[in-house]
Amino acid sequence: MKGAFGGGFSIVGIPLLSFVMDPVTAGGLLAPLFIAMDLYALRYWKPSTWSKPDLALLVPGLVIGIGLGYLLFRVMDHRAVAIRDGDDHFDVLSAYGLPQAPR
Repeated sequence: MKGAFGGGFSIVGIPLLSFVMDPVTAGGLLAPLFIAMDLYALRYWKPSTWSKPDLALLVPGLVIGIGLGYLLFRVMDHRAVAIRDGDDHFDVLSAYGLPQAPR
């Protein structure tokens, strides 16, 4: 059980919905689902299993990243969000080793 972290639906959900709706709307539609998936996954990894030193390193970046993402989402045009979203998902798919077109 890994929730929305890593592979699975979180990788293809927003790009697939972006074919039929604005990517910002697609993200807003799927965000509650991803949050629920992660909260459900926390049932299996209780706080006693968490690494405190790792959390001390990760949480500040998490908070800053969420804040910057929120601010950018508020000021960016939806077309720029679509381009950025497509670029991110292309990078993830490339990292999974899918064949790329010859250059």
